Amino acid sequence: MFLLQWRCASALSAPLQLRHYTQSAIAALVDDDSNPESFPRPDPKYDQTILVVPRLVFGKSISAKEQKAGRVPGIIFE
Repeated sequence: MFLLQWRCASALSAPLQLRHYTQSAIAALVDDDSNPESFPRPDPKYDQTILVVPRLVFGKSISAKEQKAGRVPGIIFE
């Protein structure tokens, strides 16, 4: 009984260490877009479309068969 009372008393007297999310929220709202030209614009000459064909079956053997057929079983980014 004494231990239970001591735990309750110590829990109430200890300062709560709560961190409010206001600092994080304010940091997310601050928009540092003073220089919109900081990133280069993509050249439309190099635009590409990736054609994706879903497989009906998947696995190692299917991937090997597609490689032999000349198709790449996955997405490759250059």
